[in-house]
Amino acid sequence: MPILKDFRKTKFVELKAYPDSKIEVYNSLLVMDSITIDWKEENREANLDYVLMFIKSWNFTNEKGEILEIKKDNLKLLNVDAFTQLSKEITKFDTEVKKNS
Repeated sequence: MPILKDFRKTKFVELKAYPDSKIEVYNSLLVMDSITIDWKEENREANLDYVLMFIKSWNFTNEKGEILEIKKDNLKLLNVDAFTQLSKEITKFDTEVKKNS
C-alpha cells in the first residue's frame, strides 16, 4: 500500500543581507498550499504568497526580541536582494532534491 504523508525535505538558508538569519524552507509544496494562490498573470502578491508557503520557520524578531510571525506583511519587510536570494535558494533546493531522488 502506498503511504500518503508529507515527504518534503527542509534546509536552512542564511540571507547575505541579514547575517545570522536562519530560514528553514521546504523543497516543494503540497496541493492544498498552491490552490490558495491567486495565479493571475503579473500578480506580485502571488509571488509573495508562493515564497511564503515554502518557509517552515525563521529567526527574524522584532525590537523586543520576539520571533515574528511568518506572514506576508513581515515577508514584505525583506529588502529586494534578500527576497531574490531566498527565491533562488528555494528553486535551487527543489532542483537538488529532485536530482538526488
